[in-house]
Amino acid sequence: MGHPVTGLIRTASLSYMPNPLSKQQAALSRLFKTLATTASSGAALVSILAFVRSAGWLGKHDPLHGGAGGPVPAWVGLDPAAGTADALGDTLHFAATATDSTGGVLAGIPVAWTSSNPDVATVGRDGTVIARGEGTTTIIGTVNGRAGRARVVVRQQLARVHITSDVTQLAEGERRQLQAQPRDARGQEIKGRTGAVWHSSDTSVVRVDSLGVATAVAIGRATLTVTVDSIGDTMSLEVVATPSAVAFVGGAGQLALAGAGLPQPVIVRVVSARGNPVAGTTVRLATSDATGRIDPASVTTGADGRATAKWTLGDMPGRQVLVASVDGLAATAELAAEAEPVPATVRIAPLNAAQSAPAGKPLSDLVGVRLTDTLGRPLVDVPVSWATHDGGTLEPTGVRTDTAGEVRARWTLGPRSGTQRAFAYVGSRRRIPPAEVAATGLPGTPAALAVLSGDDQRGVVAAGLEKPVLVRMLDASRNPVSGVSVRVSPGSGAVEDSLVTTDSAGVAAVRWTLGRAAGAQRLQLRVSGVSKPLTVTARARPSAAANLTLEVAEGTRASASRREVTATVTDVFGNPVSGAPVRFSPAAGSASPSNAVTDDRGHAATRWTLGAQPGPQSLKATVLKTEVRALVTAERGVDAKRSPKKGGSRG
Repeated sequence: MGHPVTGLIRTASLSYMPNPLSKQQAALSRLFKTLATTASSGAALVSILAFVRSAGWLGKHDPLHGGAGGPVPAWVGLDPAAGTADALGDTLHFAATATDSTGGVLAGIPVAWTSSNPDVATVGRDGTVIARGEGTTTIIGTVNGRAGRARVVVRQQLARVHITSDVTQLAEGERRQLQAQPRDARGQEIKGRTGAVWHSSDTSVVRVDSLGVATAVAIGRATLTVTVDSIGDTMSLEVVATPSAVAFVGGAGQLALAGAGLPQPVIVRVVSARGNPVAGTTVRLATSDATGRIDPASVTTGADGRATAKWTLGDMPGRQVLVASVDGLAATAELAAEAEPVPATVRIAPLNAAQSAPAGKPLSDLVGVRLTDTLGRPLVDVPVSWATHDGGTLEPTGVRTDTAGEVRARWTLGPRSGTQRAFAYVGSRRRIPPAEVAATGLPGTPAALAVLSGDDQRGVVAAGLEKPVLVRMLDASRNPVSGVSVRVSPGSGAVEDSLVTTDSAGVAAVRWTLGRAAGAQRLQLRVSGVSKPLTVTARARPSAAANLTLEVAEGTRASASRREVTATVTDVFGNPVSGAPVRFSPAAGSASPSNAVTDDRGHAATRWTLGAQPGPQSLKATVLKTEVRALVTAERGVDAKRSPKKGGSRG
């Protein structure tokens, strides 16, 4: 194909051969011959043609910049036939040679240049190709319809790696994506190139993963290196402690009288994301309601990240809040303190007092208190607690007074009827006496009767008991129930009233006259609606001895002079009288024993030995200290005659 400069020289000489050589043409011919042996690039060719044009030797047809006219070549070739660029922006130079059918070089014919893929490379009017992107393109040189082609490959070669992230500092705990670009020799990024390897000189300060994400671990400095195919770049990163959070670490939970200073200072602390103290940070302190006083209102943290201030509470009682803020931090810190009411300025009024409900049941309305100062202004957000000593419960609807200075509770009364009391404690309970709210617990429905007194008494038959029988009507919680009718049914004897009513204490009294039979007697009490009746017992003893009878047992032949005599003592109703002293007085003979006491059956016995004289004999029995006596007779040697055999009398 020949060298492009040589070809052009041949083309130029052929164009001007028919005319005799002028002096200029002769000089041109000599110049072409010289340059043909020395020119080695398209740039030299361009220089030659520029010189020729400036001399006016070639006329207005420029073989490198195109133009119309001239013969149609039989063949067009490009030199070089192929080229490679290693970096974007690299240039390649191409020349076109056109020949006729005999192989003769055609000179002075313009060339039109194009690129099949301008995204890979573009070509100028002078055949200069500039690399634009990686890939392959075809450079086409066209001379009067005939084209020559050359292949151009653009393949970027890695020349250096550049870290594009301009960060120099990271806060503790901060994560940052780092970027690095592989570049060619002209500094153009090689897109799609992978395989970057990151490394930290001190992973205890900064860690970096395979994707280039750097994590600040601890305060210090580390050098980060990124390499691609052994070509790399470095950067220095410093990890610093920067404010990440502010918090109160001292002075919480304090209380003081409204308008007074807290006993302890408040302490605020600023830390980094890793919890390390941050020194030199300015913290602003202010109350949420702009009351009270902070001294100082702006503090600077020390080496331990802490700063202190004194807080004087505002004049109104209740909860007050101190707010700490740091420039650059969205989050703030809060500290609450309790302003105690000043006792001399507090007024407490009960709400919904004097209610009543069945014992053990809730009141229909909430109870409460209202807090005001001496000017009648409500005391808002003041803590109030409740207590009762009557076994009930109080469920507050709120633990602090509302905007009206009021606070309420739901009160379920204790199980005992009568007056019950609830106590409202204001503030810390130490300075202000509690306010009292009273309610009445009403007894429930009758559930059972209980004996208060008078059960198991001892009395005399047919006589009233010494004490009345007292019973109490109780509800299910054993509260006394008044106004309840109790029906009384004696098993024996009689009562003054068979229907009694319980009094205000739930008590009813029953007067019971015992029956005539000695021994245990029962009295039954019933209440409508109560299934189980109440039974009261008493024991009746016989009345005074009123009757004495003697019974003589006949003696046997072996003991014809002896008689077994049994005395029986009874009261007026025939009840045996025990413990009655009986004296046996024989008119003749002897009685052993002569004095005896009746047993539980009213019996007293003696052995009567008759006198030695035959004939009728008698034995008298007397209940001592009474007029009750009896006489029995017997006859020695004959059958005993009783006078009377059984019976007795007074006097």
